[in-house]
Amino acid sequence: MNHTKLLQDTSSFSDYTFPNCDNISKPKSYLTVKQFAQKHPAFPTGGLRYLIFHEDDNGFHKCIRRIGRKILIYEEAFFEWLENQNGDPK
Repeated sequence: MNHTKLLQDTSSFSDYTFPNCDNISKPKSYLTVKQFAQKHPAFPTGGLRYLIFHEDDNGFHKCIRRIGRKILIYEEAFFEWLENQNGDPK
């Protein structure tokens, strides 16, 4: 088999656009508490666990998902929640 010919034939695939791919959304970014604290050191594990423990009082329930005992933090929702915690400047 002529591999050079095969490579030349597939080079046109880079110009190909797939139909109906515009409306495919990026997967949501969920992180465990430990992963979130490692990725964002400004938010230590203990502070995140405090927010989770008081989730019903502070609205943090919008940022987490539970799978059994595992708690996952939805990164985008966390930062939206964080922005909403600051009231209007006085």
